[in-house]
Amino acid sequence: MTNVSPLTRFRLAQTPKVTLEMLGSRFSPPLHKATILRWERTGIPAERVLELERITGVSRHELRPDLFGEAAQ
Repeated sequence: MTNVSPLTRFRLAQTPKVTLEMLGSRFSPPLHKATILRWERTGIPAERVLELERITGVSRHELRPDLFGEAAQ
């Protein structure tokens, strides 16, 4: 699986796997699964990165390195 988004990796690494619907339901207001899928394919909007980081625990640096830079090793 090359070029897999960090959001997809997060969803598929969970046990049980987190569906698009499940992840969307964690937002307030809930997001449609098509929105989450679009983010996986085209990128996460800058204004939603911090909320997504809080919900998933995936670093903003991993979600949008173009905005926040690479995470320190």
